Amino acid sequence: MTPAAAAIHTQNGLEEWPFPADSMADIEKHEPDGFYTVGRTFHYDKLFLLEAHFDRLEKSAALGGVAVRLDRNSLRQSMRTMIERANLENARFRITVPRQSPNEVNLFFEPLDIEGIAALQKGVTAASYVIERSNPLIKSNEWGLVRAEARKNLPREVYEVVICDESGKLLEGFSSNFFVVKEGKLQTAGAGVLQGLTRRVVLEVAPDILPLDLTPIDLSTSHEFEEVFITSGSRGLVPVTTFNGVPIGAGGPGAITQALHRAYKQWVEQHLEAI
Repeated sequence: MTPAAAAIHTQNGLEEWPFPADSMADIEKHEPDGFYTVGRTFHYDKLFLLEAHFDRLEKSAALGGVAVRLDRNSLRQSMRTMIERANLENARFRITVPRQSPNEVNLFFEPLDIEGIAALQKGVTAASYVIERSNPLIKSNEWGLVRAEARKNLPREVYEVVICDESGKLLEGFSSNFFVVKEGKLQTAGAGVLQGLTRRVVLEVAPDILPLDLTPIDLSTSHEFEEVFITSGSRGLVPVTTFNGVPIGAGGPGAITQALHRAYKQWVEQHLEAI
């Protein structure tokens, strides 16, 4: 099985990716400056909210000064072709609109580490870091370079870094959205963060489990955190069991986090669509 599949979607069809493509990380080294979205597939050719991925790509590009109108039907066909070639039951994908050639969309697929994602459900370590993200609504390669440099200042065992602004408000992870269960509510910043698609689903299913509080989380209240988790397109919900070196709750995934995870998975299965 090919470790990763990469190609360039053009008006004339798929063209070969001209660099090594052994993994997504390897591909990112050669990717041009641009705007991207990341997600995963299910059951070979199914996923959820693909149109929302396309919407976010166009919006990111527009906010970054690049006007692009994706040919969504032909882009879907190219994605189907790549999935058939790679024959991946579960894949992580990345779609990138290059700044200098927005009509040549880069498509990348790699096997999704299902066992690794399952292992994350035991809980991960996160830490806050004071840094500014100039425009969180733009998902760009430039931000990837900034966060990679910032990570050099943090211990290697920190799985996710949570952006903290200068006023002490916790906003979002470097590659995720950030949630806290506190005082009987699910709290997450309602603005000033990337509008993640997994986040969107969590906000839809959460009111059946507990009330929402869409105000930024104050770092000074971290001793009150009952449960913490992050969300992302390829990983879903991931419990955070240690934050800034301090165990959260009993040190394991909380009951509410697990209930939200089950509700999220049920929502996804009910809304899967063929590419």
